[in-house]
Amino acid sequence: MVYRTRQNPGFLSSGIPKPHEALIILCLSGIPLGVSWTNNQVATNFREIEKGVLYKVIIPKQKIKVFISSACGDDLWKQKYNLVRAGLKALIEATLFAEVYLFESEGASTASARQHYTSALEDCDVCIFLIDNKDGIPDGVQVEIDIANKFGIKSLYYFCDQSSKDKTPLQRSLSGARNAKSKDVHSFEDFIRIGATDLIEDLVMIYKH
Repeated sequence: MVYRTRQNPGFLSSGIPKPHEALIILCLSGIPLGVSWTNNQVATNFREIEKGVLYKVIIPKQKIKVFISSACGDDLWKQKYNLVRAGLKALIEATLFAEVYLFESEGASTASARQHYTSALEDCDVCIFLIDNKDGIPDGVQVEIDIANKFGIKSLYYFCDQSSKDKTPLQRSLSGARNAKSKDVHSFEDFIRIGATDLIEDLVMIYKH
């Protein structure tokens, strides 16, 4: 059993929680599900659950595989991407219905770097592309765009216009009713907030239709 605390939503514990811990359950419906503990006594009263307490988190057996594509690395200009990628991964995985692949978070492998990330991309359910108009599209990201197109991988495209309002050739090519809808964001922080929200909204839209 896994629990999430209100004081620290990023903390997960697999044991019986302490009485003062309170759970924030993240679910698409927004309806709290589960039971609560107060002084080690089980309570099913929702009034008590709202007061202090704690919910059991429901974890799906299968999760959506998400691939985040953007510039990344040790260069100074790439640090902003590293922070956004980590933040977006944490926010998406906090929903508990998806797992996110970040190349820099993976361990050592006998496969080449390119084999590693291309294999993960081909296996993913959805890819999120984070592009800064000023920086353009790095070669590695272009490779991932080509792979996503080749295998018909569902993709969400975000273009940051904070430093440049000039659209990239890629964004211009995505215009039209038959192409996936892209989104302009106005800061790198929006990559995190909007990217995670849109993923959930997209899943709801697909399910409802």
